[in-house]
Amino acid sequence: MNFLRLTLISIFIVASSASSFAFNSNLLSNRVPQFTMVNINPSAAISDKSQTKPVTYLTPEEREQYRVVIEQGTVYSLNGTPYPNTINTKAGHLNHINYVMDSNGNFYLFNEYVTKNIRHSSIFAGGPVAGAGEIVIQSGQVIYIDSDSGHYNTRSLLPNVLLELRADGVNTANLTN
Repeated sequence: MNFLRLTLISIFIVASSASSFAFNSNLLSNRVPQFTMVNINPSAAISDKSQTKPVTYLTPEEREQYRVVIEQGTVYSLNGTPYPNTINTKAGHLNHINYVMDSNGNFYLFNEYVTKNIRHSSIFAGGPVAGAGEIVIQSGQVIYIDSDSGHYNTRSLLPNVLLELRADGVNTANLTN
């Protein structure tokens, strides 16, 4: 674990005891990317902008509201509380929401089944990702994750996603099917 990551963890632990947690994304700008990235599928990029209600591409500032922190196996919202149970009633995606991972191992969570214009491509404004798919969280714990994304071919990246989750203390033994 590098010094910057230890610093971020320390900041998170101190901030977690406060009533709210303000994450400073500038702290991450000096991190050396560690994971391979893939580009958006060209057809998905075209589709994003040609729909009646186009997919929203987020600015770096807007993206931060979707960032989570994973520490000692628990997923935390940026306010320092454990991430709430994921709820989704869509057939075939029961309690699944979506995630994107960047090259530094940061995770961003959103629910495309509730907010239809926010998709995997939204988080990095159509830019490359180091992982994308669906995730289920119960009591702050990741209980399922996959690489299901129509915007990115991320199947080959799932081992890196699992590697990062293990580094963050998540037991990945039975997460995927």
